[in-house]
Amino acid sequence: MGTGYTYTCGCKDSQPLMIGAGKLTPKLCTETWSNMQKGKYGDNWKRAVTMHPDGGLDCYYEIYVCDCGHWERDYRRTLWQNGDKNHCKSKLPRNKAIKPFYHICPECGKRMRIANFEIDLLTCPECGEEMKNFEPAIRWN
Repeated sequence: MGTGYTYTCGCKDSQPLMIGAGKLTPKLCTETWSNMQKGKYGDNWKRAVTMHPDGGLDCYYEIYVCDCGHWERDYRRTLWQNGDKNHCKSKLPRNKAIKPFYHICPECGKRMRIANFEIDLLTCPECGEEMKNFEPAIRWN
């Protein structure tokens, strides 16, 4: 499932801000799992996926924001106890999170959090003005 949000800013025609993943989720999970096995996310993640070969990830896009004002679109990478053949998070009841992925701000080095469009101030990467009036404009599976 995914959602594209429209917003207003100084741009004449702003591009929707897309979150979620929809049918790309299995591909994202498979690629991320492979990258973790290769050590792209560090030795701790490599060890975690080696210790939990049946684990799954919840790979879908979110907007992460930092207290310094920097924001970026990136996807979740929490490791769960049970996964499917593509290493996507299983929908089994009582599936436990094993290892969360913390998004670190490239600007200040602090931990980022998932944005709340009603509270957080985001600035447009094109015009630099505040992005306002977030409305879901498109949804997909």
